[in-house]
Amino acid sequence: MTVETKNNETISIVNGLRVPALFDVDLFRSGLEYEAQSDDIFILTYPRSGTHWISTIVCGLLTDGKPLDEDTGDYLAKIQFLDRFGKDIVKTTMIRPGAIQTHYPFYCVPYHPQAKYICVIRQPKDVCVSCYQILSSNSAFRFSQIDFSTFFQLFINGQTPYIDYFDHLDSLWSHKDDENVLLVSYEQMKNDLCGVIDKVD
Repeated sequence: MTVETKNNETISIVNGLRVPALFDVDLFRSGLEYEAQSDDIFILTYPRSGTHWISTIVCGLLTDGKPLDEDTGDYLAKIQFLDRFGKDIVKTTMIRPGAIQTHYPFYCVPYHPQAKYICVIRQPKDVCVSCYQILSSNSAFRFSQIDFSTFFQLFINGQTPYIDYFDHLDSLWSHKDDENVLLVSYEQMKNDLCGVIDKVD
């Protein structure tokens, strides 16, 4: 489904999620149709909440600490972005064991009781500022022509890509005690990185 904003911009919506600009709608939808496997590791984050940081940690653990600067191909082969590239890239390209990044809320993420789900959350004020910096810096995004005050209102009202930050947070938080779920915060990663790595491992 597509909707038109007050500024005559078109936004695609799939399963209630606003598809980010530059994403292919069919691939975004395809990601939602992926069938989780028992050995899958999912990395769930809201945008700008430590996705690449935790993914790099997971990749390091999966490659026994091999430095990424030796071969970035290791990272690209082990970590796949489900929302952006769809289910087929995970099924055909990802080297297992690998991990699947997603910004989908938990209730949209493909589920398997034996798969592992690493969820990272971050303080909303920092997420908002970081989202604004990245979205306003690229003219391809509809947020490139607005000031921070306007963006802040969009963020608070849940009108940025995917879904409302707080709804996304709630979707992760409600699974924090599940046996196959690890919930950590960006702030924990900053304050005790070794402790977080131990938990992930």
